[in-house]
Amino acid sequence: DMKAARFSIQAARHRLELDRKSFLRIDAVLDGNHGGAGPSNVGPGLRFEIPVFNRNEGLIIRSQWSLDQASRNYQSVRDRIITEVKTSLASVDQANSNLQLLREEVLPDLQDTIKLSEAAYRDGGDTYFLVLQSTTQYLDSRIRELELMADLRRAIAELDRSVGRRVVVEHYSEANFPLPEPSIDSDVERAPAPELLLPTSQTDPGVDSPEKTAVIVQASAGVKGVQRDNMTESLHRAAGKVSGKVDNQQNRLVAPIASQSGESANRWIEE
Repeated sequence: DMKAARFSIQAARHRLELDRKSFLRIDAVLDGNHGGAGPSNVGPGLRFEIPVFNRNEGLIIRSQWSLDQASRNYQSVRDRIITEVKTSLASVDQANSNLQLLREEVLPDLQDTIKLSEAAYRDGGDTYFLVLQSTTQYLDSRIRELELMADLRRAIAELDRSVGRRVVVEHYSEANFPLPEPSIDSDVERAPAPELLLPTSQTDPGVDSPEKTAVIVQASAGVKGVQRDNMTESLHRAAGKVSGKVDNQQNRLVAPIASQSGESANRWIEE
C-alpha cells in the first residue's frame, strides 16, 4: 500500500509538470495554392496561439489537486500502517504476558495442588474426588495455555502482515508441563479381594453351570473401618441380583454365593 501511494504521488507530479508546459501549442502546417488568380505556390508554415488569456490554468489546477489528493492518501496509508503495527505489537505483548503468567504462576500451583490432594487421599484425609477435581482444573489450564499460544501466533502473524515482512524470527516455544503421573497405585495398598467365584466342585453334573460372577471388594484408602453388617448386606444384595438373572434350576446354586461372600467379608474384616 505504501509503494502504491508513492507511485501515485510520482504520477501526479509528472502530470502537473506536463500541464504547466502544455499551454504553448505550436503546429506545423503546409499550405498550397493552385488554379487561382495568381501563380501556383506551395509553402510551409507555423500555427500557434499566443497565451495571453489562457495559460492552461484549468488543467494545472486539476493536476495540482490530484497531487494533493495523492499526498493525503499517502499520509492516510502511512498512519493506518503505523496504527496497525502498534496494535499488533501490543497484542503480541499482551498474549505473551498472559502466556508467561499462566506458565510461571498458574500451572505450577495447580501441579502442587494435585500433589497435595494425592497426599491427602493417601493419608485418608480426603476422597479421590478432590484429586479428580484438581486434575480437571490442571487440564483446563493446559487447554487455556494452547488457546493463548494460538492467540500469540495470530498476533505475530498480524504483526508480520502489518509490517509487510517477517520481523519475528523466533516464535515462543511450548513449555514442558507434563501431566503428573498419579502415585496412588504404587503408594496405596489395595485390600485383598475375597474369593467369591462359584467353585466348580459345588456344581451338579446334570445341571449346566451358571456364569461365574465375581464380586470384587476393595476398600478405599481413606476408609478407617468397615462395618461388618453393611458389608455382608451389600454382598447378599449383590448375590440377590445375580440370582434374579438365572432360572429356577440354578437358583439353589447361587444362594451359597451370598453366604460364602458374607463369610469372606467377615474374615477379611477380622484380619
